[in-house]
Amino acid sequence: MQAQALGPTPLRINLGCGHTKLAGYEGVDIVDYGQRYIADLQRLPFSDGAADEVMAIHVIEHFYIWDIPDVLAEWHRVLAPGGKIVLEAPDLAKVIANINAGEKNLLLTLMGLYGDIREKTAWHQHKWCWTPQAMARCLSENGFKDAHEEPAQFHHPEARDFRVVARV
Repeated sequence: MQAQALGPTPLRINLGCGHTKLAGYEGVDIVDYGQRYIADLQRLPFSDGAADEVMAIHVIEHFYIWDIPDVLAEWHRVLAPGGKIVLEAPDLAKVIANINAGEKNLLLTLMGLYGDIREKTAWHQHKWCWTPQAMARCLSENGFKDAHEEPAQFHHPEARDFRVVARV
């Protein structure tokens, strides 16, 4: 499906949106959850520089580490100069701290490492673990600028997850 011009409204993309529909964002997922765009997140249906923001909440950990440079190159491609990338994922350091503290909540511990077992699909399995420092460094190494941590806003923001934001 080809992206259509949205006029004066900035194009903000929610990659790996799943069932979540966020106001002001175009959802993209490889599975049809009723969103406008069904696409492989490594081959987005948007032209170069079309987006002001790319957001991927609990998505980056679903790619193998060796695929990350190509994934980030594709996400970088669709961002306009000065565009923003927002990534949230489980924080490996927090997950380990939770395990060491005796946390029994499966969502905070094992699912933070391995992915969501409830959907019973390969799409929901985690293939790499991140810390915010490693993610910021990875973004910087792959052409993004000013990578920095901000408070997470989705899933388990304080207890387990991190958010890293950067610009093109």
